Amino acid sequence: MSSPDDPVAIASAMGRVLKSLEGGRRQSQGVAAVGGVFGRWTEVVGAAMAQHVQPIRLDRDRLVVQVSEPAWATQVRLLTDQIRARLREVVAVEVDHVEVRVANPAAARRRR
Repeated sequence: MSSPDDPVAIASAMGRVLKSLEGGRRQSQGVAAVGGVFGRWTEVVGAAMAQHVQPIRLDRDRLVVQVSEPAWATQVRLLTDQIRARLREVVAVEVDHVEVRVANPAAARRRR
């Protein structure tokens, strides 16, 4: 009989985490896609953009990113096609839509 404190394989744990994040729906692109997008984000968008734009969710064919300032939201919207192409090229992930969220400006000012 196993206890909740027993160690588990990382693949098994990631599968459960992803399933819980998506409300029990099966994610079409899987653990490898999520790991690729989040793990290789700097390679996908470049170091300068990665400092201000972070992926926060990959939900089927929709990528949600958070930007540090509204100007970066505009930049992401202008470069959406290139970002989608780089995701296909670098991590073999198909994204149809990139949703942009601006971080809380008050929180960003406090970090400066």
